Parts: sequence; C-alpha cells; structure tokens
Amino acid sequence: MRHIDLDLLESEIPEDWKKRAEKALQEVRKAAPGKARSDKIDEYSHLWKELKDLLKQLSHKKCWYCESAGYRIIGDVDHHRPKNKLRRYTHHIYPDHAGYWWLAFDWRNYRFACELCNRRNKDHMTGIVGGKGSYFPLIDEGKRVYDECRPFEILQEEPLLLDPTVPTDPLLLTFEEDGSPKAASSDKDIIKRVNASIRLYHLDHYDLNERRRHEIFRVIREKVTTADMFYWQYDKDKSDVSAREGYRNVVRDLKRMVNERAEYSAAARAALKIHRTPDRLWINDLLMAS
Repeated sequence: MRHIDLDLLESEIPEDWKKRAEKALQEVRKAAPGKARSDKIDEYSHLWKELKDLLKQLSHKKCWYCESAGYRIIGDVDHHRPKNKLRRYTHHIYPDHAGYWWLAFDWRNYRFACELCNRRNKDHMTGIVGGKGSYFPLIDEGKRVYDECRPFEILQEEPLLLDPTVPTDPLLLTFEEDGSPKAASSDKDIIKRVNASIRLYHLDHYDLNERRRHEIFRVIREKVTTADMFYWQYDKDKSDVSAREGYRNVVRDLKRMVNERAEYSAAARAALKIHRTPDRLWINDLLMAS
C-alpha cells in the first residue's frame, strides 16, 4: 500500500460530472429508505464508473490496497464507506446501518481496488474468506454516523481499516520475507488496525503472498548479492568498467522496484530494508529517494 493523494483528482473531474452527481444525490434523497433508495443509487452507478480510469491513474494503474498492477485486473470503484447496508464486523455490535448513501456520488469516497481486495472471495489454498465487501468497522462504534451530515462531522469516525489516502496509514503496514503482510509496529492498536486491514482487503491471499515472495523478496535478495559482487570487483580494480557498469545497472533495477510506480513497491521497500548494512549506504539512499 502506498499513499494516494486524492486531492490530485479534483481538478481532473469534469464540472459536468459534478453537476450530474449532485442531481443524482438529490434524487436519492427523495427515495424512501431501504430498497427504493438502494435501487435509485444503482440507477446512477454509471457515475462512479466514469471516474474509474482517473482513479486508476492516481496509483499508476495499481490497486490502491494491494498494489497489484492494473493490467492484471479489471478493477472496481470501491466506496470506502459503503453506499448500502453495512455488514457487522466480528464481535462489534451496533444497530443496523443503512449505509453512507449520501456519499454514493462523493468522489472523495472512491478508491480503485482489484476484485480480490474489494469483493468477498475464498482463498483457494487456505479456505480463508476475505475482501472488503460492505464492511467498514470503526475503532469506536459509538462514534459512527448514521445519516447525512455536514462533511466535517464524518471526521469524528475513526476507521479501523487502513486508508491509502491517509498519508500515515500505509506506513503502518510492512511484509515478512515470505511475502506475508504484517504490522510495522508492536503497538497493539496499530496491530489491531493492520490485522483488520489484512483480513478485509485480503492482503494475505496465498497467490498475493507468493507473488511478493518470488517476484520481490527473492529478486531483491539476488540483486543485492550481485551488487555486492560488482562493488567488490570494482573496489579492487577501479579500471574494471564492466564491474562498475554492472553495479550501476543493478542499483538502477532496485531503484525501479521501490519506485511508487512499480508493482508491490511497498513490499520492495520492506525487502530492501532487510539488506541495509553500514557498508551498503546506497540502500539508504534508494529508500530515501523512493
């Protein structure tokens, strides 16, 4: 997960879209709560679908949650706060919530997500069911907003799920060498948030873990070893042009892997951190630049 600057989207949204979104919201307000309101929201589903490509471009065509590349996925526009009835999360008890219907056409509530992160599905290897679906748990359910309110009032909610549009949230997630996600801190509150996000975004799906293990951690381990070899050769003989260029090319490859445009770049950063040593100052330089 990398930070997504949602503010960059505002200037890209056509004024005509904003007017049509406001008109759709007015129609939804008139509908009776329940199925009539839900049907009316779905009637205007083309509105959020129209913004999918713009959302996708913000993340360099990657899922905002797991960083899977867009060329591998169709992708959904996830309503971060669900537009229809919420599902209860584990032991949390709260009255039925009809959903954040008034945010159905609010572009700030949209996230670009792959199907595995956004839809409920079962891991074919572990049997574990994951996917965000219509879940949106809070740290304190007593602060949940149940009906249309002024924009700033929604800020009283404290989402349990990590949100890529919040600059500090992606920093709370890191990865093991086997590709599995974990909390980047031992703080119990952070662990609680990260574990809920792993479960509901299905960040520990077997195929995803395997992809990170083989395409990121294994590759970075091999490249760092190769960089060490080239550096050692060049350090012994400064006239060894092939060693110098070999070292530079490996560092260039690693720089591309940790760049925010790359698939699984957050995992790549975690993998590269493992290999930091006093004699590999170039790794710190790469991490600071990415």
